[in-house]
Amino acid sequence: NVLVVGGSGSGKTSSFVTPNLMQCHYAYVITNPKGSILLGCGNMLKNCPDHPYHIKFLDLIDMERSMKYNPLRYCENDKDVRKLVNT
Repeated sequence: NVLVVGGSGSGKTSSFVTPNLMQCHYAYVITNPKGSILLGCGNMLKNCPDHPYHIKFLDLIDMERSMKYNPLRYCENDKDVRKLVNT
């Protein structure tokens, strides 16, 4: 596992994330609020010759494009709702 941390404009995406994605070697979970990595690397990952990736993404701004994760669906009682809210 790797956690890449750096300020805005420090080169995290261009110097570390994108080169590693281009290798198509592993499963990836990427937090990308601006969506630039999906736009830049999504088609490449979907078309990897050895093993095409199945891409899922959660878009909280445009829910029509999103996989529409709804955490409230898993709440069965008031205790579950309080736990979700605290989380």
